[in-house]
Amino acid sequence: MFASPRDYVREPLQLAHYRFLASMPWYYDDGRYLCVHAGLHPGPIRPQRASLQQKALPAEKLFLPNALREKRLAKAHDPNWERVVVSSHTYLDGQTVWFAPQRICVSATSDHGSGLLGVMLPEQRCWRAADGQVMEVPLE
Repeated sequence: MFASPRDYVREPLQLAHYRFLASMPWYYDDGRYLCVHAGLHPGPIRPQRASLQQKALPAEKLFLPNALREKRLAKAHDPNWERVVVSSHTYLDGQTVWFAPQRICVSATSDHGSGLLGVMLPEQRCWRAADGQVMEVPLE
């Protein structure tokens, strides 16, 4: 077993785990919230979602679409989106969660040693799991 999530990610990703991750969709859409790793570009969601549906994780980690890799999309938003886009993938300069019309971005604190964050939807309450404890985090 690993002492911490950081130890786990330092180890080579086992092929079975990679195949499992490759089988997962690149987004989750429940009709109200669209969750992606990094974010979307401003503009219509439908073509961006369609693009993600048609892609498959490459055999080698050479290319990933912007919605999965572009940290600059962390605060990108479009008030005309028909869903709330939820993502993480970046450090938010001390903020836990960043909100805008139709946008929620959760700070990626696990790779900074501050635990794993999650947002409870639709309540928009934030939780941090760290050092074997789970606690609610007040939103700024």
